[in-house]
Amino acid sequence: MKTFRNLRQDECSNVAQRIAVNAARQWGDALALARRRSYSSAIAWKVIALEEMVKAMVLEIDARGTRFRKLKNLKILDKNHHQRHLAILMVAAIDVLGDSLKAGVLWLQENPEQARNFTLDPEQASAFVIPLISKHYKSILGPAMVRTVQWASLLGALRTDAIYCDFKEEMLSPSDWDAATYKSHSKQLDRAYKAMQGAIKSIRSEDQAMTYGLDLLLKALQKPSVYIEMDEFIATHFRDTQAFDMIIDKVHKSMK
Repeated sequence: MKTFRNLRQDECSNVAQRIAVNAARQWGDALALARRRSYSSAIAWKVIALEEMVKAMVLEIDARGTRFRKLKNLKILDKNHHQRHLAILMVAAIDVLGDSLKAGVLWLQENPEQARNFTLDPEQASAFVIPLISKHYKSILGPAMVRTVQWASLLGALRTDAIYCDFKEEMLSPSDWDAATYKSHSKQLDRAYKAMQGAIKSIRSEDQAMTYGLDLLLKALQKPSVYIEMDEFIATHFRDTQAFDMIIDKVHKSMK
C-alpha cells in the first residue's frame, strides 16, 4: 500500500503541493470563521493548517534527495502532533533569529562609529564583538527563544481548548472566546504560518541560500548510518512534550 512513507522521490513535491493547497484552504476557512466571530474555531483551524504545512515542508525537502519520510520514529507524516509542533518551533525559531540579524544590521547602520570596531584586528574585534553578542543573546534573543518554545509547546492545548468545553473551577467554553482572545492567539500563529510559507517557497524556487543549506544537509546525510543515528535520537528525545522542556532548559543554561 502506498503511503507518505514510501513515496518515490519524484512524487514528493507534487504531494507536498497538494497538502499545501489543503493547508491554504484551512487557513482561508479560519479567516472566514473569524469574520463570522467564531473565534475559537478559527484558532483551531489555524493550528491544523500549520500542522499540514509541516507535512508539506518535510516532503518538499525529501523531494530534493533526503529521506526523512522513511525514518521510523519521525511521526510528522503520521499523527504525532507533538513532533509537528516541534517542527513548527524550528521554523519559528529561525524566524526569531532572523529578527535578531535584522536588528544587528540596523544597529550597524545607526552606530557607524562603533561599527568600525568590526574592522579592527582579530583580537580587538573579539574584545568588542563577543561581549556585544553575548549581551544581546542573554537579554533579547535567549528570552525570545524561550517564549517561542513555550508557545510551541502549548499548540496542542490551544487547539484542544479552542474545540472542547472544560471545567476548571468554572465553566470554560470556546464559545466565550472574543475578538481580543482571537487576536492574542493569532499573532504568533500568523507569523509562524508566514514563516512556513516562506520556507516552502524557498525550497521550491531553489532559492540560493536554501539550496546551499540543503546541499550541506545532503552531504551530511550521505551515510546510511547517519539516518539510523537520527532515528534513534528522535526516539529518545522527541517522543512527547518533554522535548520542549529539554529545549527550554538548554536555552536557560546557555544564557547563564
